[in-house]
Amino acid sequence: LLENHGMHELIRFIPQSFLPEEKLYSLPGFESLQIDSRKNSYTLHVKEIMQTLPFLLKELELSGIKIKNLECRKMNLDDLFLAMTGRNLDE
Repeated sequence: LLENHGMHELIRFIPQSFLPEEKLYSLPGFESLQIDSRKNSYTLHVKEIMQTLPFLLKELELSGIKIKNLECRKMNLDDLFLAMTGRNLDE
């Protein structure tokens, strides 16, 4: 099901300061972006973490933005539901 929707892996991070989302659209392997304004977290859906992560870290460094939290993993069905509906299963 995940493969059918073209979503493979995700990178979720919380920056210490504001990050213009436009900087993320040109990252290699970028598929989509979700921003949770309540948690100030960014979730990048990417083709391959190893392809995108070095460029993301470099962009953050060049922008002088430090990150509080970073999570990289393969997508699961909960992630797909959130991407499709904009809400979690428990909401």
